[in-house]
Amino acid sequence: MANAGGDAITLSGSGRFFMGDGLFSANGNIVTAGGSRLVFGKTANHLINGNLSIAGSVLFGAGRYTVSGGLTNGTGGTTWPYTSPITNQSWGQTLEGVSVSGYDMAGVNVSFILGGTINLAGGAKTKLIAPTSTVEGAAIADILVDSLTSQATNWGAGSQNVFSGVVHLPNSAVTMSGGNNSLSAGQCFTLIAYRVTASGGANAGTACKSISDLVGGSGGDVELVA
Repeated sequence: MANAGGDAITLSGSGRFFMGDGLFSANGNIVTAGGSRLVFGKTANHLINGNLSIAGSVLFGAGRYTVSGGLTNGTGGTTWPYTSPITNQSWGQTLEGVSVSGYDMAGVNVSFILGGTINLAGGAKTKLIAPTSTVEGAAIADILVDSLTSQATNWGAGSQNVFSGVVHLPNSAVTMSGGNNSLSAGQCFTLIAYRVTASGGANAGTACKSISDLVGGSGGDVELVA
């Protein structure tokens, strides 16, 4: 899809766009309004030359997402699953065998390589799980989000996130606020950032094994709460 410098895909609040598996690229922004539903199919590398701005619900099929801009989830109302009133086909109960019910933005076995950053607000309910293995030219093992941007990253406004994998933002200051929860649901979540600030009831946690446990000591899981 091509629309250089503009929007490649736009969905209104009543929009529904469900893609099958296969090659995908968009030469422009992807922008959705509250109440819309968007499904990406599986492919090795989804190429998006623009920003990915979600205000409705979205399912990310497995693979890498290479985005020249940023990823924003500003939703918080329309959650999965969804059943078509026309075909009775359903989407969003599970992805790759993992339950994503109750989330508005979800992806399993996904890696996001961004030119910008990942911002979460609006009561967004996000569940993103990184791949466990690397595929050449596609998903990267354990990498959930990678960006070298110095733009500020904000997770706030009551957003509820379940992340598994590494969010690598070494040059970005990350602010968690407004009751944001960024947890791991029993899996390993690592946040690497220039600075992390938590306020306003925000908290973050991970279930990564402690160093002493890995080297044969008596340590247990690591829990981080701010």
